[in-house]
Amino acid sequence: ASFTALTKEFLVFSSAKNIRFFSQQSINMTSLNGIQMMTSDLYGKMRSSIELTTHKLGLKSSFFSITALRGNVDISESTFTGQTMVSTINHVKLTAKKLTTLAQDVVAKAKSYHQIVDGLCQFKAGRMRTLIDNSYHLKAKKAFMKADSDLKVNAKKINIG
Repeated sequence: ASFTALTKEFLVFSSAKNIRFFSQQSINMTSLNGIQMMTSDLYGKMRSSIELTTHKLGLKSSFFSITALRGNVDISESTFTGQTMVSTINHVKLTAKKLTTLAQDVVAKAKSYHQIVDGLCQFKAGRMRTLIDNSYHLKAKKAFMKADSDLKVNAKKINIG
């Protein structure tokens, strides 16, 4: 129950069953304007589509998945826009000339947290509070503390010298 038709504009393959192309070498589709593939429901409403045009690859679907043993993405300029991003990764290494992060709130939780800065490390805030459960150690060749009004030190014992 399948047929092939040649109209003025289309070569039509139509079947109530699967249509399969098979080659032991490769299957090549070439077009000057574009190649479109889509799935639809029984009423013809598009569910997922792939569109190849001269300068664009478009993928549209309610769910998108890529699975591979290894991969590479090389994009000169990219944008990611979405509501939520959740990621589980064993190891991440990010190398950048400049990294800018803009966020309303940043929450970081770690077993250990290490930062190594060769030059200046500056933190500017409206207020700052540091809460430490055990010990706090500050070591420097020179240390300078300045307060424009009051400086309070509250301890059972203060050792100077």
